[in-house]
Amino acid sequence: MASLLVDALGHTREADMAPAPDNPRGFFESQRLTSFNDQLLASLGGDWCHPPLTPPRWSDAPLIDQITAERKQFSRYAQSSDWLDKDPRLCITLPAIQHLLLRRVPVLVALRDPLQVAASLRLRNGFAMERGLALWFLYNHHLAASLQPDDLLITYAELLAAPTSSVVASQLLSRLTAFLEAQGHRAPSSSAWAAILARRVEPGLNRAASLHADLAMDQARLSPELVALVNDAHQRACQGVNAHRQAFASLPWTILELCERWQLCAPGVDQQQTSQHLREELAHCRRQITDQQHQLEALRGSTSWRITAPLRWLARRCRQR
Repeated sequence: MASLLVDALGHTREADMAPAPDNPRGFFESQRLTSFNDQLLASLGGDWCHPPLTPPRWSDAPLIDQITAERKQFSRYAQSSDWLDKDPRLCITLPAIQHLLLRRVPVLVALRDPLQVAASLRLRNGFAMERGLALWFLYNHHLAASLQPDDLLITYAELLAAPTSSVVASQLLSRLTAFLEAQGHRAPSSSAWAAILARRVEPGLNRAASLHADLAMDQARLSPELVALVNDAHQRACQGVNAHRQAFASLPWTILELCERWQLCAPGVDQQQTSQHLREELAHCRRQITDQQHQLEALRGSTSWRITAPLRWLARRCRQR
């Protein structure tokens, strides 16, 4: 979807993450934004695969201080409406970006089937399927809290079908046109859109598509309740932004149990600060013990210690009697 928007808007990319085997055509993610999102997640004691369980309090210290300190680096983003970026971490950090830019940026969501996401994470990262499903739900839960009615949601299945289905392609273009025009941008013509789809969408790059047999075996090992839960949330969320917000408004007990089992969630800034404080206290105590050991060794090696040795021996003998 990011590549389609790049072509539709005639956008020039710069300083993007380099293509990789799992994304040979490029990620369309700026190194600057991705790095900043990683820093934010690290401040919570986590990373992209250990997100916070509940939405962080981005407007409170120390997170807000970290955000405001980076405003100069993102001044071009804040002052211009002619840019786009993509990063799955934005599902979690979108409110922080709003604080960073001092305005809200419109959002386009490409929603993917949960089992395909889990299969892709298993192939790329070696994650168990249920861990991937829990991450999929968590990311969407955070995203649901940030979406607004004017944002746009499309499905990954629509994207893959669009190059070979004129009906799907036309429906996508209609919704995209309304979204872009609301932001003051022109949408491509029908012929230009068809050419962009043909050039950019390649279903063969979908990792999960090559795992039909393995995916079926893995799915058979999953709890039927878990599969039903994520499929139901996905089907409801596909109806649009408002439906997505309702489908992921809360975290079901099944997802919470998986988060605990796989130790998925970042501790959060409060626990991170407490942990850091305890580590600092422990380091201070260790330094004190080391200093006292050095003082004791220096005392035992002194002349006065050797001279008074007979007196100490006599005192011990007296105590023993």
